Amino acid sequence: AGRLYLAKAEVRGNSSSGNDSALFLTFLDGAGKLLGHGEMQSIPKGVTDDWRLAVLADQAPQGAAWVGVGGGASGQGADDWMEISEIELKAVRMSSM
Repeated sequence: AGRLYLAKAEVRGNSSSGNDSALFLTFLDGAGKLLGHGEMQSIPKGVTDDWRLAVLADQAPQGAAWVGVGGGASGQGADDWMEISEIELKAVRMSSM
């Protein structure tokens, strides 16, 4: 809890107007209960053939014991697809300014 996490991944795909395909951060408590999704970054609507860097950063909420990064899609049409590669997740040291 309280730590800042950075996720990076290469993404590409096809996303129609009703589709939401995204990279996301998720936080769980010690019992595995979902504390909520952190930041999400969706791929652009239409075709993204070339790999595109997606970067997310979010602070773990109170009670968080686990953090994960993943990809998901909802509302996919027949031609929608998404690929994720080069996934990286790390804790980032916060410095005072």
